[in-house]
Amino acid sequence: MDCLSFCPIGRCCQGGGACCVFTQDHCLDVGGTWTIGQTCLPESCIPPSNSTCATAHVVTCGSVVNGTNVGASDDYVFTAAGCSGFASLGPDVVYSIISPSSQPLTITMDPTDADLGLYVVTDCSNAQASCVVADDSGGSGTLESVVFNATAGVTYYILIETFNNSGNPGDDFVLQVECTSCPSCPGDMQIDEALNGSDIQGFVDCFLTPGPVCACADMDENGILNLIDVVEFVNAILSKNCSP
Repeated sequence: MDCLSFCPIGRCCQGGGACCVFTQDHCLDVGGTWTIGQTCLPESCIPPSNSTCATAHVVTCGSVVNGTNVGASDDYVFTAAGCSGFASLGPDVVYSIISPSSQPLTITMDPTDADLGLYVVTDCSNAQASCVVADDSGGSGTLESVVFNATAGVTYYILIETFNNSGNPGDDFVLQVECTSCPSCPGDMQIDEALNGSDIQGFVDCFLTPGPVCACADMDENGILNLIDVVEFVNAILSKNCSP
């Protein structure tokens, strides 16, 4: 039986962007970063340009991005005491998003093989302390997903982290961003396509403490909850008009 039965080959990225197809042992012997089953394509081993928050790639609602953190540096460290409960000590890349309105954002990251983590922070100079939400609960090749209520105008940095630097750090992944607006009509806090007294408490709760379910409280859909929304909510309740 030939070696390929026991020694799978993959992409080996070496210094200076050099790319070869080697076995894992050969790649590690020459100080490379190995990814199983991957071949060498143009720019396969050039370090990602979005390795830091200063060079973060911008994403928007609806973005689907094919990315990689193979060859990236480890600029942001999260310990097990951080927001995910797990340490991330390997290479990372960064994306950024400014939500056009205050609304829930759903972000998913699906790696090919490695153990990657998904973190959202607001201050890259103190990433762990400013972490808004994170998911690093899966193992190798496991999709990670977070949902949080974004505030209009705030820049959120999406960090794709790696569990550690040993072996074959980094991986290719697919990043997806979805923004959630009110699925029914403004004011329909129960999401039952009806405006009535059962929606009042939910609206009051959102007005006092905005949260992920508050997109329907934004009556004029401008990303801000204020007294104008209160007036429009009362008028909508009185008219009992819900037109999704």
